[in-house]
Amino acid sequence: MNIWGNVEELSARDFQTVRQVVYDTIGVNLTEAKKSLVISRLSKRLRELKIKTFADYFRFLRDTPDEVEVMFNYLTTNVTRFFREKHHFEHICSEYLPFLESQARNNGVKEIGIWSAGCSTGEEPYTLAMVLHNYFQHKNGWSINIMASDVNTEVLEKARTGIYS
Repeated sequence: MNIWGNVEELSARDFQTVRQVVYDTIGVNLTEAKKSLVISRLSKRLRELKIKTFADYFRFLRDTPDEVEVMFNYLTTNVTRFFREKHHFEHICSEYLPFLESQARNNGVKEIGIWSAGCSTGEEPYTLAMVLHNYFQHKNGWSINIMASDVNTEVLEKARTGIYS
């Protein structure tokens, strides 16, 4: 038995397989420095499935298309909180939103579209919504659209609910 339980080591070839699937599907480049993270997180999944080798897991992955989403959920790291990187939101309020207002005076367009990519459980896009609401609540005619996305479907579902402690 190794440190990963009953799961065999991840060979260089198998790691390259993971890297290629992840890169081709979601555009994330897993460097060699992420190998231990991949082993740790996927070993847990292999134990759940009672699969002994990564090669067997990759065959399972190939034969079970829905498993790719599960694999991404295991591999992604989700770090978020309300007003994370507070100085970014301060900059948005003090510099960027006044700039947008001045542009709107010049061209008449009062629209803001924001994409929160990698939104995790949603605290950051909801923070943006609060900041923008606070800034624009007494300014008429603005259309604001915030889109949030993440490759991890489990955390995205929490973001969709918008319920936090």
